[in-house]
Amino acid sequence: MYSLKRDSGFTLLELSIVIVILAILVSVAVINYSGIQDEAQNSAMKADIATLQNAFSLTSITNSSIGKDELASGTIINALTDIDGKVVDANALKLYSINSNIERYYKKLNKNLDDYVIDSADNVYYKGVFNGAFENITEEDLENDIGTAVTEKTITGDSITPRYKHTAVRYGNKMIIFGGDDWAGNKNDCYEVDLNSYVSTKKTLTGSTIPIRVWHSAVVYNGKMIIFGGLDGVNILGDCYEVDLETYDVTQKTLTGDTVSSRWGHSAVVYDGKMIIFGGEGSGGRTNDCYEVDLNSYVVTEKTLTGDGILGRNYHSAVVFNGKMFIFGGYNAGFLNDFYSLDLSTYELTSETITGDSLPTNHMHRAVVYNGKMIVFGGRGESGYIGDCYEVDLSTFNATKKNLVNPPSVRESHSAIMYLNKMIIFGGYDGTTLLNDCYEIQ
Repeated sequence: MYSLKRDSGFTLLELSIVIVILAILVSVAVINYSGIQDEAQNSAMKADIATLQNAFSLTSITNSSIGKDELASGTIINALTDIDGKVVDANALKLYSINSNIERYYKKLNKNLDDYVIDSADNVYYKGVFNGAFENITEEDLENDIGTAVTEKTITGDSITPRYKHTAVRYGNKMIIFGGDDWAGNKNDCYEVDLNSYVSTKKTLTGSTIPIRVWHSAVVYNGKMIIFGGLDGVNILGDCYEVDLETYDVTQKTLTGDTVSSRWGHSAVVYDGKMIIFGGEGSGGRTNDCYEVDLNSYVVTEKTLTGDGILGRNYHSAVVFNGKMFIFGGYNAGFLNDFYSLDLSTYELTSETITGDSLPTNHMHRAVVYNGKMIVFGGRGESGYIGDCYEVDLSTFNATKKNLVNPPSVRESHSAIMYLNKMIIFGGYDGTTLLNDCYEIQ
């Protein structure tokens, strides 16, 4: 008689079921653990992002970086996004004192560490927003002053007529040239010059029509070129336009708030998301007034300058470094060579005493900022047309005349931009001939 009691142990089927259940339980545990780990990493990353955002904000008002100085002063074009897809402040680039966390932050953004440059002080710069501008960049490019070597560059592609009184800005690895006078009349044409190949492409502007103009201003912010004011040959202008530098679509912007009078020969810089307009000439003559234009809302605020007085002027230059705008030269019933710093948090103006080499009286020159120095080239003053280049240290206010090797010819009303460690000069007028030549000072 057989017993109903089964033999001890499990059948193969039962063992298989147990193994499957155990595998499911393990996979669930792993998923839960991974989720907890990811959530912990996300929380840590969000904390890092807050630190980064603070660093970005501080940078825009305390220091300058790559290319160096224009970028941190508010002309950064594109934005990083955090792990939630929110935009990280794009008005500055330099990351401070957070190097232990950056690598995983970047990885969370699915970025490659090769997209970043670290200088000898362990400051980190993101180069992806420059559309290839920092390919093959070296630490030496970041740290060295501009040199004295000059190279003439041949622009190929679409022909740019000789011109002066135009503007040029840099966006990524491109120089964008707009307007000016080619003696056939004032212009509203637009060219994109690749600064690696020096191939020119004439761009068709769509959307709003920008009237012809000279002696206007142009700056770059958030991927757009902002054009303000100028002369159309008859009228003094006070209109404002945005040009999307990816699509070249144009939008006319209505300025609200305080009224900026129409003007030409003024200066405009970008700092902390605002366009700072100073001076120029309008229907009432040369002026020394100053305005902030919020480039997100286009609300205008007139700023009262305190401290030292400054003559009204046009044809001067202005750059931004370390939270200040620096103004040089210009014209008011005579050529000027005075030098001022304007604190952009308090709007206190200080007349600075320049030591070292004497700066000539000068107007219609062009200036850029690089590595804490204002670089001035060309112009016209009491001595006539100028082909000299000067470097002014913006911390010590010591000036040095640069002994350029094979310098560009004398000129005024040209354009100048910085690209990496190169000052790029285009066009102008030499007293006899309109120019469309192009030089790198490196």
